[in-house]
Amino acid sequence: MRYDAFGRGWSDRPDKAYEAILYRNQLAELLSKLHLDSVYAMAGVSFGGAVVTDFTIHYPQKVGRVIFVDPVYPWATLSSYPESIARYKLAIAPENMANGQLTDLKYPELFPHWAEQYKVEMQYKGFRNALVSTRYHYAPGRQLQDNYSSLDSLHKPVLLIWGKEDKTVPFIYSDSLRNRLHAAFFPVDDAAHLPTMEKPALVNDRILVFLHGKG
Repeated sequence: MRYDAFGRGWSDRPDKAYEAILYRNQLAELLSKLHLDSVYAMAGVSFGGAVVTDFTIHYPQKVGRVIFVDPVYPWATLSSYPESIARYKLAIAPENMANGQLTDLKYPELFPHWAEQYKVEMQYKGFRNALVSTRYHYAPGRQLQDNYSSLDSLHKPVLLIWGKEDKTVPFIYSDSLRNRLHAAFFPVDDAAHLPTMEKPALVNDRILVFLHGKG
């Protein structure tokens, strides 16, 4: 099952601070509506890694295994300038936001519609607010790093997948994260921030091994 987090995709874009509790409650409510007391595994890609981590440490009984794909780490706000300036920059140059998505891929030419697809959700009121608010309000200070340490203390099976040529969340961060969190590690050659798209067969095979409890 895959869902859109608040402020993204086709989910609502509430006019409020995009704090961790917002995403945590959204996921808890989703599982409740589906009558799922727990899930065998939960996976997070990029920012989804932060959401999965926060949810698991608050509801450890609901999550069996955890999968990360190029998870956000460390958390970086845009604090070099005020939040209002960040909103202004996105408003005057929205094309930069869409074209910037191409840097998530090592071979963007293989995904010619990627930026155009992103522009579709940019048309909806509240999308830019959600992105900026998340960056400024989701994980203040060292909260994100501390959350990964808290997850480690739960001793759950964790699979960490990372594209070796990721420039969005550089591959070098994988060393720091692994010092905080014990995990089976699967570095992906010839892929950037989205190895699930650039090397789907390779990544999916490794995930299946993990889901079968074989490491």
